[in-house]
Amino acid sequence: MNLQRLTLTWQKEQAGTEALVVHSHYYGKDQLARQDEAYRNQTRLDPEGLARGNASLMLRGVRMQDEGRNLK
Repeated sequence: MNLQRLTLTWQKEQAGTEALVVHSHYYGKDQLARQDEAYRNQTRLDPEGLARGNASLMLRGVRMQDEGRNLK
């Protein structure tokens, strides 16, 4: 199953406020302008993985504050 044409957005739930956009991908490419500043240059989505049906998001430099509930 090819996932490249889907709209994919990973968000981190925040208590009492709007969720942070960790990574967003649509129209066949990453939409980094929507990404929260705290996650800039830390996320990666493998386009070849999407073509094979794998929508795993890689997060570099994981910090304690990254812990929490993530929404997909």
